[in-house]
Amino acid sequence: YPSVFKQFLKGLASLANTSDLSEIIDCITYHQYLQCKPFYNNVNVWKVFYYLYELSQAAYFGVPNLYHQTLMGGYYELISHFTPQHSPNCDYWILYLCKRMIGNAVLQSSMAYDINVRARVFRSATTFNKNYQYVAVIINFYLWQSVQIDIQVQSQSSYFFDEYHITGKNLTLYYLYVNDQLLQFQNGQFPTILPKYKKWQKLAIQQKRTKYT
Repeated sequence: YPSVFKQFLKGLASLANTSDLSEIIDCITYHQYLQCKPFYNNVNVWKVFYYLYELSQAAYFGVPNLYHQTLMGGYYELISHFTPQHSPNCDYWILYLCKRMIGNAVLQSSMAYDINVRARVFRSATTFNKNYQYVAVIINFYLWQSVQIDIQVQSQSSYFFDEYHITGKNLTLYYLYVNDQLLQFQNGQFPTILPKYKKWQKLAIQQKRTKYT
């Protein structure tokens, strides 16, 4: 998928505020592209938003499989070998949420924004909740700035939705929260994730938050 890979590189470059694709390519080649400036490492909250962008882009372009480097071991693992209880890392939880909420059909969507705005939107079908047909993934890449997004669906001015804020208490920590609930695997059980039921009119996304609806 060379054309898809090139589109993905351009997307990362725009978010990284650089036009030098060779630097991004070099980093990817050595599995370190999210440790290069302005990225840090692959398991903390900072990086996971770019990983979600990668997954969304791959789905949008119809890439059937996307492999993570390792399940456990090294610095690119999904399950941490640094913690006594081998806790799942942020990437693991993003994959878990995508598996539960994202359907098998990515839908066309458009976003009118200035090229300097660091926010992206993806939309797909979903079977996660029988009351809903679609899920929207909205990513805000700003560290200190909120983004307000006005979404139009079939000319409706307002409608109801389930809201899931994905964020972290600190960008360098290894833990994710959904609606302020810590994502953790306890006693062989996955967490029960409770949505916030709201009427959607205008949406303000806080810095470094990802939203599924």
